Amino acid sequence: MRLVRVALALMAVLALLLGLIGTAEAKEEKAQAHKARPIHGTVVSTPTSSSFQLQTRKGVVTVSAADSRFSIPGGKKLSGIITRAQDLRAGDEVIVRGKRTDSTTFTAKEVHLTGKTIKLFGGQASNVSSSSLTVTNDDLDVSKTFSLSGAVILPSGSSPANGDQVRVVFRKGTTNALGVLVKKS
Repeated sequence: MRLVRVALALMAVLALLLGLIGTAEAKEEKAQAHKARPIHGTVVSTPTSSSFQLQTRKGVVTVSAADSRFSIPGGKKLSGIITRAQDLRAGDEVIVRGKRTDSTTFTAKEVHLTGKTIKLFGGQASNVSSSSLTVTNDDLDVSKTFSLSGAVILPSGSSPANGDQVRVVFRKGTTNALGVLVKKS
């Protein structure tokens, strides 16, 4: 009888130890998953060709974005407007997906500019020139004129004309078009 009690006690201790080991493994898995979480913040300095500084709630993080994919609100049709870290500006709000390498460094797989930074305005183009265009949105009863200096025109090789339906991508607070998506009328 005593032997049975000792065996049961040893099995209980063994089960307890295995449970603790399992808990440590679970904590490690959770820590690894935390490293892969996206980070959100504001670009705080002029980016280099492959990296930028991001102010998050927990402090400043250096984001390495050399091989990253960049995206903006509006979907795949508008990809190609922001394509590299140098296209970012101080004050841009972004969500970065990738992997934390340490407490102050993050390697990005994707950088997404948020709707707080990038705005879209669609409507009918008028007063089109090589340097600007006016877009009228009849639903909102609003017209806006945008500078086209440096803007990416999509689809590639096209150019807007009076009467075309267009969507203009621009930074909040500016009238400088980053890109124009043209749908020929």
